[in-house]
Amino acid sequence: MVLLEPAEEDAIPMQLLQQLSRTPYVCSSLSSPLSSRPGNLVYRGILAQPIRTQDGATVQTIIIKHSTDSVPKIFEELLLNALANYLPPTTTATVKPPRLYLGMLFSANAHNLLPSPSTAAIGRHLGVWLRCFHAWASAPEQAALQAQMWQNDHMRKIKYLFTYDNVLKVLQNFPELLEEAIDREFAQFGHRSCDLGRIVGDLYERKTYGNLDTAISTMEGVIDGYGALSDEMAFRTAICVGVHLISWYNRRPRKGPRVAPLEVIVAGLTAGRDFMVKGWEKDRAFFQGSALASLFSAR
Repeated sequence: MVLLEPAEEDAIPMQLLQQLSRTPYVCSSLSSPLSSRPGNLVYRGILAQPIRTQDGATVQTIIIKHSTDSVPKIFEELLLNALANYLPPTTTATVKPPRLYLGMLFSANAHNLLPSPSTAAIGRHLGVWLRCFHAWASAPEQAALQAQMWQNDHMRKIKYLFTYDNVLKVLQNFPELLEEAIDREFAQFGHRSCDLGRIVGDLYERKTYGNLDTAISTMEGVIDGYGALSDEMAFRTAICVGVHLISWYNRRPRKGPRVAPLEVIVAGLTAGRDFMVKGWEKDRAFFQGSALASLFSAR
């Protein structure tokens, strides 16, 4: 993975506009990065001319993901092409790949745009979709896809590097949080709990560090929609949520209005540490009184 200098990263939007000018997705402008990870940037592009999707909808904006490494893109294209033929066995779900239905929840005034029942419903549909996706992906009919995806060892190692491997490095900045032992054996490549944990973790992160109240109702909806969890799945998911909260430290905004105060950062890292440790210890009593209680009541 190639890490970019600030000047190189600033030049990417113009490069992307030039590349898109030779495609059906010509854009008049790109947003500031919606999110970024080392070597990856995501933008929203304003189409110069609206286009129609296969289902007849009119689209005026597109999401553009730019990566400095070609290897992840190969597997993402493979998976998205496979998902193009996947439909969950329900007529009510409104979350379909690869469309993004949660974008407005992450805007500065999201809590004024959607009432709590709507955010819970979006979360529930997302949870239902994820459960159905896991069933579809593990079916014998997808054996060839499974074999190809497991070849993506490069991406799994990168994911580990920027999540589990960084947990101790982050907490070393706050020695008072290292009273509990953190075991590296938390990592479980490819486990379903990672998918559920990252979605739940991303939503809880927005409440913890961004004070976005509607994120909680969406998170509860996701857990409810996903359905019954075994004890092992619930504890593993809680560990993944903890890792997500801690790894936020390396993804946090460094300037601007979204910079979190130190006390908020410490509170979030403390919660992440506790979720990891108590999940490893399988401390059900702790979680039943925590923000993740619904993981252990989803039976």
